[in-house]
Amino acid sequence: MKLPKVSSLWLGVGLLFGLMFAAWAVLLHLAAKNPTATVPLETAPAVSSAKTPS
Repeated sequence: MKLPKVSSLWLGVGLLFGLMFAAWAVLLHLAAKNPTATVPLETAPAVSSAKTPS
């Protein structure tokens, strides 16, 4: 039995949605297992931006 065009279209959309969901799940899983490295930064001394009267 041949499927109508509309149901085969929705089947394709559902498969693509499932594929995208799986790709995001893998991406988030890898990102959670491999966090980015933190780099400590030194703070610069505070500089006053007030202008002195001349």
